Amino acid sequence: MYQQIGSINELLLKVQEDKYILPAIQREFVWKPDQICQLFDSIMQGYPFGTFLFWNIEKQNINKYKFYKFMLNYDEKNNQYCEYYDDIPQEQHIAVLDGQQRITSLNIGLRGSYTNRFGKETYLYLNVFGQPNTDDNTVYDFKFLTDEQASLKDLENYWVRVGKLLDGDEFGASTEYLIEINTDIAIYLASNFPQLNEDTRKSLVSDCRKTLSKLSTYINNENSLSAYTEKEQNIEKVLSIFIRMNSGGTPLSYSDLLLSFTVTQWTKLNAREEINELLETIREDSGFKFEKDLILRAGLMLGEVGNLSFKLSNFSKDNIVFMEENWEEVKESFLMTTQMLKEFGVDNQLLIHDVAILPIVYYVFRKILLSADGAKYKISQLIKLQ
Repeated sequence: MYQQIGSINELLLKVQEDKYILPAIQREFVWKPDQICQLFDSIMQGYPFGTFLFWNIEKQNINKYKFYKFMLNYDEKNNQYCEYYDDIPQEQHIAVLDGQQRITSLNIGLRGSYTNRFGKETYLYLNVFGQPNTDDNTVYDFKFLTDEQASLKDLENYWVRVGKLLDGDEFGASTEYLIEINTDIAIYLASNFPQLNEDTRKSLVSDCRKTLSKLSTYINNENSLSAYTEKEQNIEKVLSIFIRMNSGGTPLSYSDLLLSFTVTQWTKLNAREEINELLETIREDSGFKFEKDLILRAGLMLGEVGNLSFKLSNFSKDNIVFMEENWEEVKESFLMTTQMLKEFGVDNQLLIHDVAILPIVYYVFRKILLSADGAKYKISQLIKLQ
């Protein structure tokens, strides 16, 4: 049974207070700025978007799983992953099974920021002078801009920061801001475009006022959000629900799912953080751009699983425990293998398929396990050049 959960503003207040959290089976935030802008355009056009699936976790089960907080200030280089909730209160919680990308997009667009790969911190703006775009079927011109970019105005561009319309925000109530911005628009047009007749200026100001009032209403007053809350405490059933619900939107890859499942099984280390850190280290040290599925396939091979196919049944608890217990050796094997390939002049372009390196990783891993000092092997020793 679905229940109303209020407005976007009320939803984000609960996110801010960590009343809504993310279970470890969720992947990272993957939406791009254009997708966030399209979401806000859909909201303004009145499209249905606000149905979510929640998981009610009883307090006695909180310690059985890992949880994350929602992303607020996304950075393509320095802050791509949600913060691990390591001090979670021992009480009942609501975890989001379906709706993470949408809720995070709302959080970033209204309360946070998006820093691109060039280090430019941008915020979500609405161009109140904007026109419909037939190329992508959007009606409203939302865009992530720096404050400097947003300050550039003309008869086709007048940018208003969307987060300032959020009631209870640091900027104050949206009502006062609406009055202020509408006055600013009228003054701007009268001062810079005296050639416009009075009727045209009044019409433009009126259109801007209607657009901003509409956006403010959708954000603060429209009680259009609802959720179904799953009360089942069994992780296997919850995982099955999660798989079904994530078949749309930005596709959930099987490696994302398996990584999420692995996260729930590791008890001492954080699988998501460890694997992401390893991939980033490999990129920085050797230039290889591998994906998570290669590390997971390696776990199967190193654990002597005969079948390396991506089936959930292959990722048994024993296999996952083996990978965690030998994680330092797994990391060292990948790093030494990629360093060796780099020394031989092999790069991403020459490597026909990523899995081609797994036999080398396996060989290095076994060498390390056979020697108490194995982690200190030189590459030349490993390939029997000495």
